[in-house]
Amino acid sequence: MRVITCFIALLLTAFSSQDCSIIKKGTFYFYPPDSSEPFQIIRKDSVQEEINMKTKDTSFWKIIWSDDCFARLHLIKTTKKMEDDEKAFLFGHTTVMHVLSISNKYYIFKGRLDSLNSPFTIVDTVWFNKR
Repeated sequence: MRVITCFIALLLTAFSSQDCSIIKKGTFYFYPPDSSEPFQIIRKDSVQEEINMKTKDTSFWKIIWSDDCFARLHLIKTTKKMEDDEKAFLFGHTTVMHVLSISNKYYIFKGRLDSLNSPFTIVDTVWFNKR
């Protein structure tokens, strides 16, 4: 029993001291649930480009990192054709991203609109390579 307790403590320490700085720059892949449209994410510290790999629509986001594992994203521009109300909604809100864990193949994040207290939450995976 003591070995299991030590192992759990070691795991919690590893996750709490993870180095999220490795996701501030690079190319990543996101496969949203309930969608057949995958995205390529190209992140350059304070700017993120999201490319819909099927339609080639591209969105550009400004990223403000509070720390290596927490960021706020603001939509700068998009090539996607949208209705005015959808565009106003996206430009009027901030996406909040908190990285929960990182492995050598992916990272898991929690995302919300405007704040961590928002009722709408997504927890999902972003991959370092195409699947």
